[in-house]
Amino acid sequence: MASLRWLAGLPDERATILLGNHDVVRVAEFAHLDDEAFGRARRRAREIDRATGDEKRRLLELFHRDVPGLPSPGLVSRDFSSWSEEQRALVARLLLDGRMRLGATARLHAWPEVEVLVTHAGVTSREVDRLRTAGLLAADGTPTPVELARALDEHLERAVERVRPQWERGLWAPLDLSPLHVAGTTREEGGGLLYHRPADLDSAGDESRRRWAAGAGSRPRRFDPRSLPRGIAQACGHTSHRKTLEDLGADWSTGDGLRDERRDGIRLLSVTGDRVSYDRWSGERPPSGPGEASLLLVDAGMHRADLEAFPLLELRDG
Repeated sequence: MASLRWLAGLPDERATILLGNHDVVRVAEFAHLDDEAFGRARRRAREIDRATGDEKRRLLELFHRDVPGLPSPGLVSRDFSSWSEEQRALVARLLLDGRMRLGATARLHAWPEVEVLVTHAGVTSREVDRLRTAGLLAADGTPTPVELARALDEHLERAVERVRPQWERGLWAPLDLSPLHVAGTTREEGGGLLYHRPADLDSAGDESRRRWAAGAGSRPRRFDPRSLPRGIAQACGHTSHRKTLEDLGADWSTGDGLRDERRDGIRLLSVTGDRVSYDRWSGERPPSGPGEASLLLVDAGMHRADLEAFPLLELRDG
C-alpha cells in the first residue's frame, strides 16, 4: 500500500493508476469483512492448508459457512494474507476521487503513430459487446483505443457512484463492475475483465475448460487470443510469462528462448487472421491493421527479476 500511496500523491499527469483485480477484491469480495473477521478467516484457512482428508473437507465446510462470499480459503491465506481495513479505505478513497481508471491510452515511444489501449489484463470482444449493450460504445464499427478507454472509465464511474453514498458514510457496499468484471462468490472464482488471461482453449483439457469458464461462462478466467478486438494494439500486465506459456501451450509459442522462465521480458501476443503468435517483443511495430490484433504483455516478473535490468515499456502521451 505504501507504493500506491506514493503514486496517488503524484499529479494526475505524472501517474495514471489502473485498477487491477487485487484492488477490486479489497472493495468487492472483502467488502463485508473487518480486521477481526479477516483474522479469523485467515486462521481457519491456514488450518485447512495443514489438514488432509475428511478433516480438510470438514474445515472447508466450516470456512464457507463462517465466511460466505469468498471463493476459496487461498484468497485469505495466500493471495491477500496481509489485507486490512486500512487498505480497503485507501482503494475506496482513490476510486471516489476518480484517481483510479479501468483504461488509458498512450503511444509507443518507438512507434509514436501506434496508439495503444492500456489496461490491467486486456480487453476482448466480450467486453466490447458488453460496453455496446450498455450504450457506452457505438453499436457497430471498430472502436478506437480512446473510445474503449473512455467507455471503460465511464463504466467504472457508474459503479462507483452507485456505492458512493454508503462509502462516504463508512458503509462498505461491494463495488460491482459486472458484467465486465465479475467478483467471486462462495466457492466460485471471479472472472472477466480484470481476471482473465490468454489461453489455447481448444487444446485445453475438459477440467481446465470447466474451471476457466467460471460461473457457467459468466466469469471467464481465460480468453482465446483470437477474441482480441481487431485493428488495435493493447498493453497489459497481470499475466507473467510462466503463466502465459503454461496456458497457451507450445503451438502458439514461436521463440525458442521462451522456455527460459527466468527471462520474462516484454512479450508480444499477436493475431493475424486466425494465426496466433506468442514471442518476446523485439521492438517491432505491433500488428494493428485490419484483421490484426496485438497485446503487449509487460508483467516481467518483478518479484524475481534483476531490478537493474527490469524491462519497461516506454510510452508517450497520446
